[in-house]
Amino acid sequence: MKRKLLVKKLTHWHRRVGALIAFLVVFVALSGIAINHSHDLGWDKRQLQWPWLLSIYGVSMPQPDSGFKVNDHWLSALNGRLYWNERDLFACGGYLQGAIALDQIVVALCDTQAILLTSTGQVIEPLAPPPQSIIQVGAFQQQILAANQEQGFLLDVDSGSWEGITLPESGVIWSKKAPLPASIKLALNSQRQPSGITWERVLLDLHSGRLFGAFGVYMADLVALLLVVSALSGWWLWYRRLHTKPKFKH
Repeated sequence: MKRKLLVKKLTHWHRRVGALIAFLVVFVALSGIAINHSHDLGWDKRQLQWPWLLSIYGVSMPQPDSGFKVNDHWLSALNGRLYWNERDLFACGGYLQGAIALDQIVVALCDTQAILLTSTGQVIEPLAPPPQSIIQVGAFQQQILAANQEQGFLLDVDSGSWEGITLPESGVIWSKKAPLPASIKLALNSQRQPSGITWERVLLDLHSGRLFGAFGVYMADLVALLLVVSALSGWWLWYRRLHTKPKFKH
């Protein structure tokens, strides 16, 4: 009687465990097949670009969301580079603080240098930055003005030097940051530096549970143990039925 009760309970839990791990077993099997063919599909070289998924790996990718409109063109910075619309122009160390057009020239001011451009986006020459850090760029009395909260600096385009002045209270046309057009954002996104994380690695981490940290690893271990339990209990139930002689009533 006790043995029959044990078999009944074991059969009941065997089915429950099987139902519990069935989905996970299918997932592990499909992810394993995908990993086996990741080279053929190019996933071993394709770089991950999704910001929310990169954040799990502690990788942050700069997003080109805003820039400065100069006439009918856009200047922005990404990965230490200055862009004219979607065209890579020149090195831009630090942040792009502003860009302003004056007559037939354009000046873009990064933290480490100013860049003198033509009105069509051709680089004329890099210039030294102002002697102090600045936070905005504008035009004042037909000259380029860079300023912080305390002082202004006028640019002499011919010599490339900056002259310190008292910050004007009015008469300055400041460059203003604005959201980039969707077409330019899309083009710049395609030019970002590789994240270093491939889709093959994502598949491997999903397969092993490591994508979810320690919790994922322990869950993968639990699924493996449940598989062992399910296999052993299934084998034992099969063995019992095989060696149990059926009883016939006369």
